[in-house]
Amino acid sequence: MSSSGRSAVKLRAPLPASDEPGPVAKSRTSGKPVLVLGLGSSGDAAARLLVRQGRSVVVVDSSRTRRLREKAEALAGMGVQVLLGRRALPKTDFETAVVSPGIRPDSPWMKDLAARNVPVMSEFEFGAENCVCPLLAVTGSNGKSTLVALCADILAAAGFRVRTAGNCEPPVSAIAPVSNALDWIVAEVSSFQLETARAFRPRVGVLINLNPNHLDRHGTMAAYEKCKKRLFAGMGFGDTAIVPERLAAKWRRLAPEARWVCFGTGKGADFRFAPGRIEFKDGVLDISGSWFDNPVMGLTAAAAA
Repeated sequence: MSSSGRSAVKLRAPLPASDEPGPVAKSRTSGKPVLVLGLGSSGDAAARLLVRQGRSVVVVDSSRTRRLREKAEALAGMGVQVLLGRRALPKTDFETAVVSPGIRPDSPWMKDLAARNVPVMSEFEFGAENCVCPLLAVTGSNGKSTLVALCADILAAAGFRVRTAGNCEPPVSAIAPVSNALDWIVAEVSSFQLETARAFRPRVGVLINLNPNHLDRHGTMAAYEKCKKRLFAGMGFGDTAIVPERLAAKWRRLAPEARWVCFGTGKGADFRFAPGRIEFKDGVLDISGSWFDNPVMGLTAAAAA
């Protein structure tokens, strides 16, 4: 992540060190309970974060494994109502529903919530809303985990306190309570997590590539692409969007106030991969002989430059 040149992402200075979990903001509520769908790692983290906010929480999962029963027992001790092995949702008047990424949008549960006009948001977005530090969010069809690790390493080497989270684990909701002790969270975001995003706004958003993927869930390439666009739709002034050169002109319309940076192999790219090097406005980064000296990994490095 270069600190020079007009195309570089500006990073704020590290915060004073703190090992204590920070306060988690309690949003204005109606007093109604919040429903959490799914008791995997995302649902468990979301339920615990809601409890920290003093919210009334109901968790529903269609399975009833030993591991889920153990989680349910722990949450019950925190005052959470957990319903395992359920096919139908309780008729409770919920304020909102926090959805785990494994829940399909066309599932009976989601259709039930839509019919009852219950607002739905992803666990990822819920966790992100409660983070004190900024998020660098990475999505794409492949290579996300590699880029997340690379960005985290670059930030750490620059002296920033950083954690990875999201689709690569742990869930963002699990990191939110300690985000006051961090400078950045680098998060891997899947199309499943973006599917129910409403107003997600990362400080930096990166689309590493866009190829047909998960069409068994999304149905069409257009629907899959629509999910990916949700990463950028809430961005505004002061945020940075980073996308492949071929998509830059079209996707820029999603958030015209944000700062857009593109990467690729063409001459119009702000960060351009060429054999052995990455070229940008104010210089050249030598990657000859490294793991990144090939078109696939080179573009990954260009996205992180």
